[in-house]
Amino acid sequence: MAASMNRMMNIKAKVANSLLLIVSLLIGLALAEAGLHFFYPVDYKKPPPKPGWSAWRNLIHQRSDVPGLSYELVPHAKGHVVQTDVLINSHGMRDRERAIEKNRDTKRIAVLGDSFTFGFNVDSSDLFTCVLERMLNDSIDNQGQAFEVLNFGVGGYSARDEAVVLKHKVPQWKPDLIIINYILNDALMDPHQPLHAHFKKVYWWQYIHLGRLVAQNIDKYKKKEPWIADFFERIYHRESHNWQGVVQAFKDIKATAAVHNYEVVLMVFAEIPNGLDWNNYDHIRKYELQVIAEGKKNGFHVLDLFESFKDHIPDDLRTSEKDHHPNTRGHFLTARFLKEKLTGEYRHLFFSGKSPGRE
Repeated sequence: MAASMNRMMNIKAKVANSLLLIVSLLIGLALAEAGLHFFYPVDYKKPPPKPGWSAWRNLIHQRSDVPGLSYELVPHAKGHVVQTDVLINSHGMRDRERAIEKNRDTKRIAVLGDSFTFGFNVDSSDLFTCVLERMLNDSIDNQGQAFEVLNFGVGGYSARDEAVVLKHKVPQWKPDLIIINYILNDALMDPHQPLHAHFKKVYWWQYIHLGRLVAQNIDKYKKKEPWIADFFERIYHRESHNWQGVVQAFKDIKATAAVHNYEVVLMVFAEIPNGLDWNNYDHIRKYELQVIAEGKKNGFHVLDLFESFKDHIPDDLRTSEKDHHPNTRGHFLTARFLKEKLTGEYRHLFFSGKSPGRE
């Protein structure tokens, strides 16, 4: 009897000690969470504000059902946002309404990109995709062909997103040519952009500072990347997960192009600086050349938009001092540059007798 009572007392003591340990641990975690909250807040992967904080997001974007794609444009969405009249067609593109089937005498170009292609602060008719279509159709060198230039650009997309769009959304249009409009921040693979963060699945640990702190340190350990203060140097470090994401995206684009017999043009868009000249552009230029080299490695036809922009005053090409998106003139010069290349040295992509985009 005494032995039985001793066992019961020992069990109770162990239970009490375990409960005390759990309570102490919870109190410690609560104090640590409070300390982080008030003195050292952790913003890493913090959930975005509740719906309603951005009319832009609510108006034209929705969660995507395409594997690997967080969000997409809402078909038929329209409104006035970012100082721009926006009209999305029934296929979820900032473009005029189009039929998926194309005529036999029509050459079709699919342009993929982010907000530079979508066109912030630029009217639809002034987008370089629209201007290029008009230029090609008005050209005396088009051999009687009709041209369509489809705009698949979506604000915030990365190179990885563009590879997914090419694989899942573009093939039904049977394009004759693919243009990837690459911007240097297309290397950002984490949900850095607000839209990515909003539409990405949120886990419970993201709502507490401790959870975000643990996740941040795990990511640092996995990636093992050196801390580099300069934004572009950090994301274009050869071993960084961002640059490796670009390398993989280009491989995925190459693989999709091989399946559908696409010709791919990689257009590297210039990072338009503030000011009246391009004299201090070397620190940016090296990253553009890094992208160009990777594109060539994958067999892409490469266009360097810096060639077209370098003779123009940067301030005349961008939306504002704080916004490096191209303005109407920037879009026009982009379209003219593309038209000259596509009717010049890349003319064979359309008039070689091939039937790209047909399986």
